[in-house]
Amino acid sequence: MKLIVETPEGTREIEYVKLSLEEINARMRSYEQQYGSYEKFLSQYDCGSSSFEESVVPMDWEGLLEEKNRREHSGQVG
Repeated sequence: MKLIVETPEGTREIEYVKLSLEEINARMRSYEQQYGSYEKFLSQYDCGSSSFEESVVPMDWEGLLEEKNRREHSGQVG
């Protein structure tokens, strides 16, 4: 999975398969510290009133979760 974000500063591309497990876990911890659990975040998330930065969070967080789960199911995570 890949996330491409267009900003006034340019294009930012995140290829989850290229992230290390440590990087995935660190990004997920950062979101959890800021928002609580993924489920809690989604239950309170309002795309109509969120900022651009906040609108990227659910897509990024989902990508991180999917990549971590993919690795766990393929035996790439211990």
